[in-house]
Amino acid sequence: MQDTAVPIIRSKLYAPRLAPGVIDRTRLAALVPAVARTPVTLISASAGYGKSTLASQWLAAIDMKSSWYSIDPAELGLEVLGERFDRARLRETR
Repeated sequence: MQDTAVPIIRSKLYAPRLAPGVIDRTRLAALVPAVARTPVTLISASAGYGKSTLASQWLAAIDMKSSWYSIDPAELGLEVLGERFDRARLRETR
């Protein structure tokens, strides 16, 4: 795949650390087993709804390889999104 015009910001490849005292979302945490069985999970909501916190909580609850990429509106084209996904996948973490 070609390199795209939108540069990759390295911090977008890392899940944010969980802050002390973060609210536990019991109902959403119950979805962890289902999320762990899927190859890709997309969480979509407006800013401030806790998407990153929820995903970080899910990743902390499972013991498996994972990849992270925070998408911006400028990266929604299929070519750009595909490249970003590949870059995140190559940086799998445990």
